[in-house]
Amino acid sequence: MNRPLVSVILPVFNEEKYLPGCLESVLGQTLDKIEIVVVNDCSTDNSRSIINSYLEKDSRIRVVNHGCNKGRSEARNTGIDNSSGEYLFFLDSDDSLPASSLETLYLVANKFGSDLVLGGFDSAINVDGSFIKCNLYNISISNYPDLLYNHSVLNKLINRNKLQELNIRFVPPRYAEDILFSLKLNLAVDSISVVKKKTYNYCWDRQIKSATRGKVFDAQKNVITALEIVKNSGNNFLFSQMQGKTARTIFSSMIRAVYALDSSELQTYLQNWNKVLPANSDSFYQELPKYVSLFCSLIAEENYEAANKYWKRIHYLKSIRRIFKFPATIRRLF
Repeated sequence: MNRPLVSVILPVFNEEKYLPGCLESVLGQTLDKIEIVVVNDCSTDNSRSIINSYLEKDSRIRVVNHGCNKGRSEARNTGIDNSSGEYLFFLDSDDSLPASSLETLYLVANKFGSDLVLGGFDSAINVDGSFIKCNLYNISISNYPDLLYNHSVLNKLINRNKLQELNIRFVPPRYAEDILFSLKLNLAVDSISVVKKKTYNYCWDRQIKSATRGKVFDAQKNVITALEIVKNSGNNFLFSQMQGKTARTIFSSMIRAVYALDSSELQTYLQNWNKVLPANSDSFYQELPKYVSLFCSLIAEENYEAANKYWKRIHYLKSIRRIFKFPATIRRLF
C-alpha cells in the first residue's frame, strides 16, 4: 500500500489477556491508512499466537520478533526502525484507543503542521496535573511551560521525519524510559498542538499493581535526571516550573512506591527525593497544593516517617471522596 499516515508502534511482552482488545481497538480506527508495527519482545505466553492470528486477518499489521527479551525501550526503538508512517504513535499492549483517536490527532497535525500532537487522557489518571485539558495549536515550551512535564510518550502523534532529524531514541533503564524521551522531544520541537478530546484508554490500576522495586527506582532516577537536564539548560524559569511539577510527582508516585517497596526501601526512596527538594524555601512550597506542600516539606526536613504517614492519610481521604463523592465535606479536612 501507499505510505501509511500513522505507524502505531506496539511492544508486546506476555500480554495475552489484554492484547486482543488492544489490537481490535487499533484495527477499528476511523483512520484506516495506518500500519501497526507489533514488536514481540520474546513473549513466553500465548501472545505470539494471538499476534499471528491477527496478522492473517489484516495486512496492515507488521510483526518484528526479538530473539531475546530486550525491554520496552529497545522494543520501541525497533518499532521506530521498522516503521514507515508519516507520523508515529506509541501504544502499550494493555491499553486501547477510542475509535476516532488517530483520525482526531492526525487531522490536527495535518492542518497545523505540528511536529507533535498530544491527546487527552481520562481525568481519573491525571494524578500529577501533567496532562493539559484544553485545545492548543502550534505552541512550544517557550510560550507554554506546562508542556515541560508532560512526560508520557503515550497518546502523542510524532512527526517521524522530525524525530529522525533530532535523533532522539529510547535509552535504558528498562522502565520509565519515556520520561527522558518525552522531555527531550518537548524541548526540541517548535510546533506542538494539544487536543483535549480523550484519545487514549490507559490501564492505570494495572500500572499500580504491576509496580516493582526496579520500576519504582528506575522512574525516580529518570525524574531526577530530567530535573537536572532542565537545570543545566540555564533557563531558571523553566527550572522553577520543573521543580514544581517534580514535587507533584513526588506525591503522586507514592502510590506505586508504597505498593512495591518494603519499609527500608521506602526510606531510601524518600531520601533520594530529599536531594532535589529545596530546604527553607517558603515561596516554593506556597505555590504548591497544600497537601503536596506539607508532604514535600516533611521530606525536605528528613522527617520520612511523618511524610509516609501523612501521605497515607491524604490518600485515604481522597479515596473516600472518590467513593462517596462528598467533595465539600472531605475538602475541609485537608
